[in-house]
Amino acid sequence: MSERGHKLSCFLKSITKETKGYKGMVRDALIDIFQIDAETGKRCWEEFSWKMSSGTIRTDKFKSFPDYLHKWSDFQLEDLQKLFSDDKEILVLLSPEIAVYGNQLGENNSRNRVNIVNSVSTDGGNSSTYTISRLKRDRQDLVEKIVKGELSPNGAAIEAGFRNRMIQIPETIKADALAIKIIDKFGPEFTKDLVNEMSMLLAFDHNILAFAPDDQ
Repeated sequence: MSERGHKLSCFLKSITKETKGYKGMVRDALIDIFQIDAETGKRCWEEFSWKMSSGTIRTDKFKSFPDYLHKWSDFQLEDLQKLFSDDKEILVLLSPEIAVYGNQLGENNSRNRVNIVNSVSTDGGNSSTYTISRLKRDRQDLVEKIVKGELSPNGAAIEAGFRNRMIQIPETIKADALAIKIIDKFGPEFTKDLVNEMSMLLAFDHNILAFAPDDQ
């Protein structure tokens, strides 16, 4: 049973257009949910399970990304197209879904990805442009995975070892959504260490305040 897709979906569902910095959060979520889940062999949004408080196992399966968005997001495919119209990395992810629904941006699934990769020069540019340029030079095998839709440019850069996985944390994020994001990104062991460190820091800060002289 793979719960990763469910954790990512809960995080995506917590984001609304009123959330401060929501574009960066949605971008991170999209990159993650389009990754292949090692347990299911499918993209994280296509199939995932979770255990309910009653102990019952629930499973969600989706044949299309718009159907998934309808249940697990405040955003529709058209919203994402507009929001990331200038973001080649996200368009690579969305191009198969756009093509299925007849959008002009997706004339052909693989052709779209090939065109985006081939349109990148080696003269620099935005982060996605530089990433693909460097991959074309150093890791052609990962470029082929991007073309096939198996990896995003960001995921390929992380796999190649020249980019660290990063998360964006807006000031308005809720504690439960942040907890889900940290556990998914860094794993339970790191999260336990983080909780212990934060507990010690909070206790230390409390002791300082307790013994601080009165300002009056």
